[in-house]
Amino acid sequence: MFSLVPTLRALTAGSPITTAIREAHQMARRHLDRGGAASAKARPGPEGFQVPADIDLIALKAAIQANLRANGNGGSGRNGGPLNLLERRADGRIVVPRTVLDQLGTGDAVRGEQLVERLISEMRSRRVLMASRAPHH
Repeated sequence: MFSLVPTLRALTAGSPITTAIREAHQMARRHLDRGGAASAKARPGPEGFQVPADIDLIALKAAIQANLRANGNGGSGRNGGPLNLLERRADGRIVVPRTVLDQLGTGDAVRGEQLVERLISEMRSRRVLMASRAPHH
């Protein structure tokens, strides 16, 4: 009798789902290796949501702007001035400020953070899908 395991493994090794699962596992592993928590997050901190290093900042900023416009807010702050959708901290980290999270979540920063996480997840899924469709040499 021959085994189907190697054949099935070869068929699924390059599938978009397998690639996405592998990438998610690697991202989680990096997060845990840096000392990140394995449990669900609490409320966003006062400084906001830290943007992962693998995310295209221009695309994220455009997605946030589009969501704010869809909610009837063109990206202006409470004082009527322009809202900084992304900020660079002194240590080099990029964050979505808490004020932006509040506006994305229509007054609820946790809901705003969940929206940003969903946008990031969609961006990563598109990247994995595009990579799986790229011609391999």
